[in-house]
Amino acid sequence: MKKEDNEWMKIYKEAKKYYDINGNLKVPYDYNVIIDDQSICLGCWLDKQRRKYKGITKVGLSNEQIKLLEDIKMVWDKKEYVNNDKKDTLDNWMKMYEYAKKYYEKYGDLLIPQTYYLIDNNEVINLGIWIRTQRNNYKKTSKSRLSDKQIKLLEDIKMVWDGKEYANRHKCLLDDWMKMYGYAKKYYEKNGDLLVSQSYYLIDNNEVINLGEWIKAQRSKYNDNSGSKLSNEQIRLLEDIKMVWDVIFYKRLDKYLKYQYELYEKNELDYDKLNKLIRKEIFVYTDDNKLEVNNTFYVYKKYYINK
Repeated sequence: MKKEDNEWMKIYKEAKKYYDINGNLKVPYDYNVIIDDQSICLGCWLDKQRRKYKGITKVGLSNEQIKLLEDIKMVWDKKEYVNNDKKDTLDNWMKMYEYAKKYYEKYGDLLIPQTYYLIDNNEVINLGIWIRTQRNNYKKTSKSRLSDKQIKLLEDIKMVWDGKEYANRHKCLLDDWMKMYGYAKKYYEKNGDLLVSQSYYLIDNNEVINLGEWIKAQRSKYNDNSGSKLSNEQIRLLEDIKMVWDVIFYKRLDKYLKYQYELYEKNELDYDKLNKLIRKEIFVYTDDNKLEVNNTFYVYKKYYINK
């Protein structure tokens, strides 16, 4: 099978899953699925198949592909159901709006990166794309339009309509993040870790900096199953200064390592277990050939962060 055909079948299987669950292929244009750890726009893909079927694109569909799509009730002329599905469209809009509202209630803004998505009941919700679409609809740069009620609902949760204003505000947020990261880095350089209590704060130029709350917020964003708001670069920067994402696990691990070493010093540690700990680099030899317990963060990073 050609690579292109293989990719086509992967996405087709997701379309079939949608059909099996919903009984139709009325997939919103911005509906996404995860395939091989990548977010794929299923709605866009189906629209492309329609264009191929109509001969609008250079490469068309094979008879086999047409049959497979028709087996799951593909509608080649979108107008056939679009005109009768205004209610479904409004219901989907309100569903997406509720996701946006929850985001606002949690973070206090709608400055959502275009690449931001979340998972709900195994469904990929591309909230970043949806917000951008609402911005375009408001400017009337697309065929779809926002009603006065929809505009008010979005403005109630602080929608930023102007793309430049969004970029400026987003930059300010990033600048604020880097400022706080600077305080975190100084703390790490002084103390060797980021195990900061939630109530920890410092004073800088008469400004109270609640570093403990900020560190807690970064953990919450990282561990948020609905989609992390931290970028890969922010995650890397924090891990460079020994950020611990799961403090409870880390403390249990530290306690476990110390206990195992106590058993070793008392000659009470099982020989097979000792060898296993050495193989896993939990126990390591020093330059003078003395066995000691490895750094807790090293073990944590190896078996938790990189798991």
